[in-house]
Amino acid sequence: MRLGICSYAVPWSIGWDGWSPPEPFEPESLLDLALELGAEVVQFCDNLPIDGWVDADPERLERLAERASGAGVALEVGARGLRQETLRRCIRAAQRLGSRFVRIVADEGDYRPDLPQLERDLGAVRPLFEDAGLALALENHDRFLAQDLALLMEASGGWLKACFDTANSLGCLQGPTEALEPLLPHVASLHLKDVRARRLPHGLGFLVEGAPAGKGAAMLERVFRRVAEACPEATAVLEQWVPKGPDWRTTAETEIEWLREGWRTVSAWRAPLAAGPSQP
Repeated sequence: MRLGICSYAVPWSIGWDGWSPPEPFEPESLLDLALELGAEVVQFCDNLPIDGWVDADPERLERLAERASGAGVALEVGARGLRQETLRRCIRAAQRLGSRFVRIVADEGDYRPDLPQLERDLGAVRPLFEDAGLALALENHDRFLAQDLALLMEASGGWLKACFDTANSLGCLQGPTEALEPLLPHVASLHLKDVRARRLPHGLGFLVEGAPAGKGAAMLERVFRRVAEACPEATAVLEQWVPKGPDWRTTAETEIEWLREGWRTVSAWRAPLAAGPSQP
């Protein structure tokens, strides 16, 4: 299983609505970081999209693809929502980059479909992916039980896959290993995100917050090994929820420190898998 990083590994360094760092990461910056770490995969999600380059700056996309290819790094494309215009661009970008799937989070702005609407809307975009020979890797994202998403994938004939995030199903009170099992046969992409939970001082509830990979309670190593054994063609990328610090620079520095620490941890899990079975 190839290991890499996702644009959500450094969201503070990239920025989002209402938060803009002085020198935000560009896609090339994320590739630089991946090469420094020794990553084999970089996944560009909706917080650092590259699908728009297909029409607006194809030369830039070509340069990024050639540089990654020369370094042996696979590039993957992600987006948010199910708008056909966006998905068509993502498919074209994925084809150019050689990605087997497009990672998608369904919710976008006011678009928050219930399960029947999600099923209908996925059916509407199915021909786009089947014609292109690509999968849509749907991320478990907060609201849907893993069992319900798995039913959609089982009925899809193979074009609908899972992007499994180790923390997102906490939004519907499913832990990482519980959420993984129904989705395991369908996993194309694994988001390794560690978290810890602590009870609030007044005792009425818990706060879930990020932790460096391997230092939280998301059972990352168990999930990683389970997916690596069952879905060796899947790719795994690190993500992070780094708490906001006193200022941008401190937060961004912590984000990079966590990523380097987490990368060392997860790389150590991967080493025996990459070596293969021992010889008699």
